[in-house]
Amino acid sequence: MDERYDVVAIGGGPAGAMAAWKSAQAGVKTLLLERDREIGLPVRCAEAASTAFFECYFKPEEKFIANHIDAEEFVSPDGMAVVLEGDDKGVVLERKFFDAHIAALAAGAGADIATCADATGMERLENGWKLHATHQGRPIRFEARVVIAADGIESRVARWAGVDTVLSLDDLESAAQYDMVNIAIENPHHLYCYWGNEIAPGGYCWVFPKGDHRANVGIGVMASRAERKSVKELLDEFIGARFPGGKAVGFVTGGVPLARPLKELALDNLLIAGDAARIVDPLQGAGIEAALLSGYLAGETAGEAVLKNSCGRDFLKTYSKRLHGRIGKTLGINYRLKNIVQKLSDEEYCRVAGLARKVAPGKMSLLKMLTIIARNDPALLLDLPKLFAQTHFRHFEK
Repeated sequence: MDERYDVVAIGGGPAGAMAAWKSAQAGVKTLLLERDREIGLPVRCAEAASTAFFECYFKPEEKFIANHIDAEEFVSPDGMAVVLEGDDKGVVLERKFFDAHIAALAAGAGADIATCADATGMERLENGWKLHATHQGRPIRFEARVVIAADGIESRVARWAGVDTVLSLDDLESAAQYDMVNIAIENPHHLYCYWGNEIAPGGYCWVFPKGDHRANVGIGVMASRAERKSVKELLDEFIGARFPGGKAVGFVTGGVPLARPLKELALDNLLIAGDAARIVDPLQGAGIEAALLSGYLAGETAGEAVLKNSCGRDFLKTYSKRLHGRIGKTLGINYRLKNIVQKLSDEEYCRVAGLARKVAPGKMSLLKMLTIIARNDPALLLDLPKLFAQTHFRHFEK
């Protein structure tokens, strides 16, 4: 590592690695910092995604695709399953290989990458930041003209810059997940989501197959309602009832932001991306696709800012405008839907499933499912077709 960089991306997940790649592609001196020992580990993610969302950037490789997905099944508290089939090709990723692939693209474009590198503080300079960190246990300091905060939901970098990062408990999901084997799944190419306030208050349990009787089995619970039992206890009960022969080979916990994006995504010499910016689908808690987009735009904007010697907020806020223009409406509508779904009783979950199952097989869509859920909100019903007319999270018009 050198003492001065044009752009420093902090956090080696999809947002940070993508930002480092795009910044380095612009020809500016770039550094990617990751506090863990290896990019992509530990995996704090259910790993489901649509290939349409990363084919925009690079060709999929089988090494980071664990399983191909045909449909999703939403299971109500009384066991009714609603099958949703989409046009996009779904996959369950191997994030340790997926994230490492993006980091390798960044390195190939010229970025420096430092693992076991933990940012510990930063100070404002006249035209940039002085960063304090530890690298493999030793203190280091260096300067950056633009810092990209991609350090996750707990983003210390944004907080050091003066951004209010406090989340309401109603906008925070407590999550836990096992990597499991010996899992018998009826259709190994379906994603399964189990809804109900007894098993997952304000959230849902998921079973995402990874092939060969292996799956990610997890739970997300609204933090403000996680009082009766811990998320691990609730997940253990779910697994014990449905997969008594399953064996865990890994376990992770964490938080997922289900909030609106931060109001300030760009400050002087600073951009915020991914979970750190709360650029996450608040309805399902999915963050990979939004992280890729925000990282792409953040890295591209930072590189252009350096080349134009215009690293102040006035120029960097073009990142916020472009990002909100791509997915702002989607996130806003899904936030309103999230607030409805979190309040459904188990009886209402079952009623929604019953209505959905009356639709002819193969004709049920996510739009129709959400329309049933939002039936008592006329304004939201008008917005839903507009959302899906945008192809739901589509990234670029190239």
